[in-house]
Amino acid sequence: MTMNITQDSSRDLRRTRLILLSTLFFVGLTGCSLVLIWLIRYTRWNTRSSRICSLILNLIIANLSVYIFATGIQIFWEFQNNRQWPFNDLLCRIVKFFQSFSILSSTYIVVAMAIDRCIAIVTPLKAGNIRVLYLCGSAWILAGLLSTPNIFIFHVHIKDSLRYCTASFSHHSSPTGRRIYLTFITLVVYFIPFLVLVLSYTLIFIKLLCREHDQRDWFINSSSPTSSSSSSFCCCCCCSKLFNNTKITFLKRSNYKKYLNSPSNYSLSNDIHIQQV
Repeated sequence: MTMNITQDSSRDLRRTRLILLSTLFFVGLTGCSLVLIWLIRYTRWNTRSSRICSLILNLIIANLSVYIFATGIQIFWEFQNNRQWPFNDLLCRIVKFFQSFSILSSTYIVVAMAIDRCIAIVTPLKAGNIRVLYLCGSAWILAGLLSTPNIFIFHVHIKDSLRYCTASFSHHSSPTGRRIYLTFITLVVYFIPFLVLVLSYTLIFIKLLCREHDQRDWFINSSSPTSSSSSSFCCCCCCSKLFNNTKITFLKRSNYKKYLNSPSNYSLSNDIHIQQV
C-alpha cells in the first residue's frame, strides 16, 4: 500500500514537472522569437541605437540557449524511464556543461547590461571606452569558465544495469562535496550577480538624484528675487541708455535742419554768394 502511494506521488510529480517545463519551453521560444523579429525591424530604422540592440541580441541568444539546452534537454530527460541516460559518458559531460553555461550566460548578460547603463549614466564621457563587445564577450567567457567544472563532476553512473548521468559526489555518504557544489552554484548564479546588479542600479539612482538636485538648485537660483531684480535693473539701464542716445541723435538732426531753414542762415548764404560774384 505504501509502495503504491509512493509511485502515484512520483508520477504526479513527474507529470507536474513535464507540464511546467513544456509551458516554459514553448512560451520562452515564442517570446524570444517575437523579440528577435521586433529587433530586426527596429534596427532597420534606428541605426543610432546599435549599442542597446547588441545587448538585447546577446540576451536573446543566451535565453534561447537556456530554453534549448536547459529546458529542452530536461524535458527529454523526464520522458525517459526512471530518468535514465540513453547516451554515452562524453555526451553526459557536454550536456551538463551547456546546461550550466546557458543559465550563467543569461544571468551575466543581464549583469553586463546593468554595467553598461551604469557607465553610460554615471560617467557618460567614458562610456565609449568600454564597448558592448567587451562586456558581452566577458560575460560569455566567464560563463564558460565557471561551467567547466561540470565536465569533471558529472559522469555516467551504472547501477543495476541502469545508466544515470549524475554527479560524482552523489554516490558518497559524506555531504561535503554536495555542499561545496551547491555553495559554488549559489555564489556564481545568484549571489554575486545580485550584488553587482544592486550596486549598478544604486549608482544610477544616486547619479540621477544628484542631477535632479543640481537642476533644482539652478532653477531656484535663477528664479530668486535678487537675481530677478538685478537682471531687471540691468535691462532697464540698457534700455534707458539706448533711448537717451536715440533721443539725442534725433534732436541734433532736427535742430540742424531748423538751422538750415532759418531766414538768417538763408540771408547769410546769399551774402556770401554775392561777394564771390
